Amino acid sequence: MWRLDHVLYTARTLQVLACWQTLEADATSARDGLPNRACPSDHLPVGAAFAVAPPPVLPDEAARGLASRLVALTRTQVAERATLADELEAEQRKLAEELQPQAAAAPPPPTRAPPEEGAGPKAKSKAKAKAKGKGKAPPSEAEILLLRARRERERELKIAHREQRESFVSGLSELETDALEAWLEPAEWLERGQEARGIAVLLKDEVCY
Repeated sequence: MWRLDHVLYTARTLQVLACWQTLEADATSARDGLPNRACPSDHLPVGAAFAVAPPPVLPDEAARGLASRLVALTRTQVAERATLADELEAEQRKLAEELQPQAAAAPPPPTRAPPEEGAGPKAKSKAKAKAKGKGKAPPSEAEILLLRARRERERELKIAHREQRESFVSGLSELETDALEAWLEPAEWLERGQEARGIAVLLKDEVCY
């Protein structure tokens, strides 16, 4: 059974200058396998010498292009959220206007008698909470349906925006990913979008390269 150790490295910052030859240079081990009479271990020593280079960076022009794309996507999502909020608010106002005649015609809720004289603070607090709850009419079927539709539309937009951000990040090159990580935390941006830390600087076009 062949068991070989390896030296793993990245060519981004390391250049191989020399390395030990292992199995290829050991005819006995290549023929008989490991361990054998000459090598009692099931491993051969490995070693390498590297030249260290500074990590490559995204050119300034490409970095500015990446920042512009990131800002454009984020601002588009901000605008879409604002548009949805305006639409939902308009629907809420319209429904309130439609229900106003019904609310005006409805009989007033029954009043509750005040707590008896000498009642303790807990009884008074409980009576006050009940009176507050009784004074508010339960939501109508139309209001419940509107609330459900509102939550569903907000959820759908949130999912769509996250998918857009995931697609953006997955399409980045290695150097673009490095640049993005220098500006903000990608995982946080994927989750929170325009609310992520670091994005405010980009939105103000104050990126430093």
